[in-house]
Amino acid sequence: MKDEAPPRGVIRHVPALDGVRTIAIGAVMGYHAGVPGLQLGWLGVDLFFVLSGFLITTLLLEERSRTGTISLPRFWGRRFLRLMPAYMLYAAGLTLAMLVFHVGTLQTSHGWSPADLIRAIWLYYYNYLPVSDIWSYQHLAAHLWSLAVEEQFYLVWPILLVLGLRLGVAEAMAWGLALAIAANALLSDRYEFNRLEFRGLAMVLGCAFAIRLYRDPILARIVSRPIVVGGAAVMAVVIMAAATFGQTRGVLPQGWGVLRWLSPAFCPVLAAFIGGLWYGADGFLPRLLSLRPLQYLGRISYGLYLYHILVQYMVWHVILTGFSSWNPYIRYGLRLAVYAGLTVAIASLSYRLVEIPFLRLKSRLEPRPAPMRPERPAVLIAESG
Repeated sequence: MKDEAPPRGVIRHVPALDGVRTIAIGAVMGYHAGVPGLQLGWLGVDLFFVLSGFLITTLLLEERSRTGTISLPRFWGRRFLRLMPAYMLYAAGLTLAMLVFHVGTLQTSHGWSPADLIRAIWLYYYNYLPVSDIWSYQHLAAHLWSLAVEEQFYLVWPILLVLGLRLGVAEAMAWGLALAIAANALLSDRYEFNRLEFRGLAMVLGCAFAIRLYRDPILARIVSRPIVVGGAAVMAVVIMAAATFGQTRGVLPQGWGVLRWLSPAFCPVLAAFIGGLWYGADGFLPRLLSLRPLQYLGRISYGLYLYHILVQYMVWHVILTGFSSWNPYIRYGLRLAVYAGLTVAIASLSYRLVEIPFLRLKSRLEPRPAPMRPERPAVLIAESG
């Protein structure tokens, strides 16, 4: 283990966190493909959320340390250049498909019109769209709810953090907000898993842990010990296994209903695990997560998430529609292999042709050290997304 946490003001890249992104997207893709044992694979979204909250908060704290301030326009500009280009490409494809090829399948449902659906996709409030049948292929946009939650978080949290830092209550505010969201989820008569006021718990817990570890180097060194990181990973797996077992036995609610009980226990463990990796954990697990294939899949994980639902539909309903006489296990294995390979291929192309050019522009918005301050080493930060 490294004996010291990274110096304040140092912004860096942690390869193991790319491996964490790979685990998260693998769980989500496996869940949507019906892989046995991954009934709770949708918790990969919560792993993304905790990672986003932790890294974005650490990024902003490091910017304040280096420059003496936090530039919200620059932050939002970096987020725009990182997330919008590929998203807009996918949103444009969905809009074209809806309006040109499937006009006859569009209808008003639950008070929402096709125009409402399109606006919700483009303006990032799809997570507030009620379950309805506005478009017969609406499931191709179903996963966009989580991207809407993240964008809403990116809009609100930096403002709250700046205010909290100025008033000296940033950490108390983060923990208080996490407690309020958890209480709201547990006590609400109508739990909506895809709304910011419920699902934001994962991100806010990541924020709270980021502030605490940033302010407490001793605690940062403790959580970066291999035994702590490994223990957090084991605990996360145990919690998922126990929840899966509880659902199969009828002890816990089915589907998304379990989340209001599961998230308050699961997300803090994830935050401790991520914090340990960020602050220099060494050992077998960080090295495993830093393997080059996992790093690469982590770098393109945004595209994997964005395109995997479309690819899954194409594989199951267009590309591999036959083979009815084949052994069902072989047929499913073939579909799974094509689904995974094709998603990786498309995400790789998107990363190279769409995302990288804008990432180069994003580098121009990175914070610069304040004048008259001693120079501090700086390298590229591992931003979320």
